[in-house]
Amino acid sequence: MSKNLRAGAYVGAAILYRGRVLLLRRTLDGGFGSGRWELPGGSVHFGESPTEALRREVSEETGLRFRNAAPFDASIFVVRRRGRAPLPVVAVRFLARAEPPALPRLSPDEHLEYRWVGPRERLPRPLLPGVSELVRRAFARARSSSRRG
Repeated sequence: MSKNLRAGAYVGAAILYRGRVLLLRRTLDGGFGSGRWELPGGSVHFGESPTEALRREVSEETGLRFRNAAPFDASIFVVRRRGRAPLPVVAVRFLARAEPPALPRLSPDEHLEYRWVGPRERLPRPLLPGVSELVRRAFARARSSSRRG
């Protein structure tokens, strides 16, 4: 592998509790996704497994613990940064179930508010790109896994 190759890894979670999924609204800091709604998640640190990174990120962002995390989506996207080379990122999203009590404690430097959204509810706006589709797929996966088990 070339020393010049740089890539990132990202994990995110559709966290379910009582049939609803958790969305977080980013701060209005003018940075990436400012004021938009997203799923909890973040970067994988060197030496972490995806599951370890997911537990750390969800804990840092919400204080929640979860169980039964299983991947349901993977993608590759490119982050374009001013004055720097584009960064390819591999993203894995997990479906997980929050452990009670599911009362998020937000990190105020990252998120302004949270919302639990059901499968028939309108999603809050504005959303980060792709979040609507991820939520739809998470509910579909949750329905299919509940039928099997």
